Amino acid sequence: RKGQVFVDGQKRKCDFHVEGGERVEWRQRTEGAPTLNPALVPEALSRSFRILYEDDELAVVWKPEGISTNGDRGSWTAVHLAHHYLRPSIGRGALRRAVAAHRLDLPTSGLLCMAKTQPALSFIATAFAERRGEKRDL
Repeated sequence: RKGQVFVDGQKRKCDFHVEGGERVEWRQRTEGAPTLNPALVPEALSRSFRILYEDDELAVVWKPEGISTNGDRGSWTAVHLAHHYLRPSIGRGALRRAVAAHRLDLPTSGLLCMAKTQPALSFIATAFAERRGEKRDL
């Protein structure tokens, strides 16, 4: 999704099997990618987005109302902000960037769990699916 895989100069799907001896290239796609400069974060967002807890596995951030949890290419989201403000993980199963483990609606502000490793994402997602976590509207 994020790039293109080429085998011997021909574009292939990422699950293409090689025999051995082929030249495999991965090229980053740039067209349509968000070009969000962290120096241009709107002041209101930089003041209201907060990292409340962070370790090598996960982070808990305060998502302000009025921004999406994720999606919306070309506009700031909680995931984009987290990418610019969180430390990268070096833990087992580290993800390239933190992932929202659940969603908060656009008009909702609140705590958002961000997984930085695949095991943390699986654990948090399972906990929410099994309703082991508690959500409260204040």
